[in-house]
Amino acid sequence: MVCPCGCEAKIQLSLVPDDEPSWRAAVDGAGIVTLHPSIWRTRGCYAHFFIHQGKIKWAKDSGRAH
Repeated sequence: MVCPCGCEAKIQLSLVPDDEPSWRAAVDGAGIVTLHPSIWRTRGCYAHFFIHQGKIKWAKDSGRAH
């Protein structure tokens, strides 16, 4: 996916349970995705967000390094 902050960085997430880190995807009956846990870029823009029911929900600390 492309970072939703607008920096245009590519974000790759693993859905393989044994990978570290990895995410879980839940898809509802309409095909809308929710991802767990949050996504936090560790360099560049430091975007930190959730994808919940297909929508970006920004974390309060987005834009700051861990």
